[in-house]
Amino acid sequence: MGQLTKAHLVEGAAWSLIVVVFFGYSFEFNQSIEIYKFGATGWPRVILLLLLLVTAGNFYYQFRHGSAIQKGRVGIAETDESETDYSDPATLLKVAGVLLTPFIFAYLLKPVGMYSGAPVFIALV
Repeated sequence: MGQLTKAHLVEGAAWSLIVVVFFGYSFEFNQSIEIYKFGATGWPRVILLLLLLVTAGNFYYQFRHGSAIQKGRVGIAETDESETDYSDPATLLKVAGVLLTPFIFAYLLKPVGMYSGAPVFIALV
């Protein structure tokens, strides 16, 4: 399967799952707005579509090139080619936290509310 690794597949699946969960959640607040043709879910669904396109593009890039080091990356030395060590539990906890934060946000959005939940979510990210 090209140069895909298990980590690439997990990443693609995680982002796709985020899109599916949030798209399903968008039906909770799908109401028509008199002055906006697309309703309350118009712009969130466009953002989800863009996220899905970026995920597909990233997946395609990883399929063609794998995890090859890109030349001219900003903020990273050209000699820094060390792989991330996923055997460390702290690293796995950080990755899990980043991937689970949107799901926690979606779950807490209804009882907490958008105006109090969004700033906390942004601060956590």
